[in-house]
Amino acid sequence: MTTAIVHHPVFREHDTGPGHPENPSRYSVVMDALRGDTELWSGLREVEELSGIVVVSADRGAKEMARTHGARAIDDPVENGPNEAVRLALPFLRDMQADAMVVVPSDVPQIEPDELLPIIAKLQSPSVALVAAARDRGTNLFGCAPIDLIAPCFGPSSFAEHENAAKACGGKGERIRVSLIDE
Repeated sequence: MTTAIVHHPVFREHDTGPGHPENPSRYSVVMDALRGDTELWSGLREVEELSGIVVVSADRGAKEMARTHGARAIDDPVENGPNEAVRLALPFLRDMQADAMVVVPSDVPQIEPDELLPIIAKLQSPSVALVAAARDRGTNLFGCAPIDLIAPCFGPSSFAEHENAAKACGGKGERIRVSLIDE
């Protein structure tokens, strides 16, 4: 399975609300840390269930970070948001013959590589795995098998939109497993 780290400037503006540890300045610190966090990158590479890591970004530093750590960097020249960034990764994933994908937006930095294992295990085609954002009921993690089972729709309240899209797929004669994981 390939994991995509989606970096987009909109994440710098993500309003997580008062008292929440995530904020734009922390995001900048996290992105800087990701560039040099060899332990994280080596940990991700050691997860045998991941066949690759893709970073989609227009940010030169984020793409260099990806290449330095053996990930594929895909340019996002227009920066139309995280949903479009995921769509840009799909041709690469198809070329890799990826069975599934997991998308962890880059403003969700606290996930550990081993925390992906139960999510990956649930992604047996056809299926969807979702992690809700506590504050705005957005989506902190999106996984699906096959890779284009449902379209990404990140944003406020996107958790319910993703869940509804997954359930709608089940109405087409296929049984879709939906794993809902709350923070």
